[in-house]
Amino acid sequence: MPNALKTYVLTGLLGLLLVHGLTGCATGLLVGSALGTGAAGVMMYTDRRAEGVSAEDDALVEQILQCLQDDSSIAQAAHIQVFSYNHQVLLAGEAPNEAVRQQAAALTATVSGVREVYNQLIISPPATEEMQSFDSQLRIRINAALLFAQGLTAAHPHITVANGVAYVMGLLTREEGNSAVEVVRYVDGVTKVVPLIEYVRLVESSDSSTTPTPATDPYATPLQPLSFPRAY
Repeated sequence: MPNALKTYVLTGLLGLLLVHGLTGCATGLLVGSALGTGAAGVMMYTDRRAEGVSAEDDALVEQILQCLQDDSSIAQAAHIQVFSYNHQVLLAGEAPNEAVRQQAAALTATVSGVREVYNQLIISPPATEEMQSFDSQLRIRINAALLFAQGLTAAHPHITVANGVAYVMGLLTREEGNSAVEVVRYVDGVTKVVPLIEYVRLVESSDSSTTPTPATDPYATPLQPLSFPRAY
């Protein structure tokens, strides 16, 4: 591709990135007693999840948020981001105490279809509006850095940011995962990178496309997630 055309295409993609946040599927947010969900993004790249799993992830987020909303001790005091990728659920944000933190994880685990819960809630007052805005902008910058580093491919991970900590999820090879973490760790404002990646081995099919090889279940279960969090 000519350099001028490549630059134009990347600029256009970056514009879409800034508008949509490159979410790829729904992320839910529980703030005090307010409940919000939004598939505020479009699928702009090949999704390595099995057919239908993206929609199932969206449904899981809605169910989990409803469970959290129904618990007054959580709904009134916690600020929680909920994201599901390949039926693995991330809880990020703030809880007022350890009991609420553990209760949120326990309720999440009861939702049918959840394979694993990554409880990354911290004990803290809810993030300020300024901090939430900073995290949103940081997520955009991280996605932009990934876009320019590797292009818009199936190896583009999902990024969640809470309190300056970047959580990296996706179905990636070890090489792709390591590359993504290296990009994310150098984005200004990132205080920690937490890889929650499912590692897969890509196999070339008869039509020359590549697909992640399933391990022990239909969700392409990888080797065990890295034993991070790891601060950089």
